[in-house]
Amino acid sequence: MTKRSAVWIQTNKQIRRYEKDLSMTADDHVSVVKQLTGKSSLGDCSDQEMVAVATELKERLPSTNTDFKPSRHAHVRKIWKLWGLLKKAGALKSSGSQQALLALVNNIRPEDRKLDKIEQLDWLTADAATPIIEALKAMCVRKGVEVRS
Repeated sequence: MTKRSAVWIQTNKQIRRYEKDLSMTADDHVSVVKQLTGKSSLGDCSDQEMVAVATELKERLPSTNTDFKPSRHAHVRKIWKLWGLLKKAGALKSSGSQQALLALVNNIRPEDRKLDKIEQLDWLTADAATPIIEALKAMCVRKGVEVRS
């Protein structure tokens, strides 16, 4: 049995925690490890390779932005609620990140009215938010996600 370094052991614990949080299967695990290191098992990986795997998995975790404050505007909260439903149902191709929502919003908005940061959703008027809400509702219907008014 190979003696493992403290870094390897700690990183292995992180990787296992991230895999659990991401609900990864054994096949997903092997795929990620092989893609990043060329090896089929973490047991064959060096400390640096273990850190690379942990970093990749950490980046796949949903954002936990502690600065986020719910909007005081009902129409903006509705956008977030619909986005969260789609994300929870696994209906989004991307990780469901804030940047992906920003890209969707900017696809719907006129060219001269694009948002630069996700925090700017609070700037939307109810009229400006309506087409975004309707697009998200349509996505929910297409993906079979139940939406309650």
